[in-house]
Amino acid sequence: MDKMLMTFNSEIKGIDEKEQTLTAYVSTGARDRMDEVLVPGGADMKNYKKNPIVLFAHKYDEPPIGKALWIKNDGDGILAKVKFASTAFAQEIFSLFKDGIMNAFSVGFVPKEWEDGDGKKKASRTYTKWEMLEFSAVPVPANPEALMLAISKGLVLSDVMKKELHVEEPEPMEKVEEEPKNYMPEIKTLQAEIEQAHQKEVAALNIIAGLEKEISDLKYQIYTLLHKPEPTPEISGKAIADMIGEAVTGEIRRVTGKV
Repeated sequence: MDKMLMTFNSEIKGIDEKEQTLTAYVSTGARDRMDEVLVPGGADMKNYKKNPIVLFAHKYDEPPIGKALWIKNDGDGILAKVKFASTAFAQEIFSLFKDGIMNAFSVGFVPKEWEDGDGKKKASRTYTKWEMLEFSAVPVPANPEALMLAISKGLVLSDVMKKELHVEEPEPMEKVEEEPKNYMPEIKTLQAEIEQAHQKEVAALNIIAGLEKEISDLKYQIYTLLHKPEPTPEISGKAIADMIGEAVTGEIRRVTGKV
């Protein structure tokens, strides 16, 4: 069978102005205006990858406008990254794609196997196996559904295409300047609580120190009484406990200022 052409309206997935490249679907499994389908999984691109040129409008007698840096079947279609040549004409075509004026590619291929349908539920013809010869940038697309595929995959729309599809940009959110919170009142309150706790700690240490001294004095008095050479009245354990209690109570009152 002779060489055939199939054109696809491809939404640009990405454009790099510095590298002069764009990434786009050059073919999909969608039904075109000729009621034909080119199955992406049936593509044979082995020979094409040896000389991956990109033409304009399938003009074999004119120099290419670029080349495919890579090309692959991602399950939804044939996706390619195109590097445009530095010639004036190639740069003009790149600008048309960049500005959203052009967005179509056409595949030149040789059919290998196909199935015919009824033209209703199934396309009139479906090419299940085919060999890619080249693909070209073209002004007029033949497959409007390729654009819907790109949109459904969340690809970036050009400004021109947004206008055509009535896609509205979301209103920018107004930036609200928050007034910085003043934490000084909380800091001062915390400092006061720390100082109060420190004072309580010092008072407790003073009480403990006073009690230790008082107990030491009582121990000395008891030792002196017990070791006097002359006989002394017997001191009961209860009397000693009462003496210690009175001394402790008196020291606590002295330190805390309570009489």
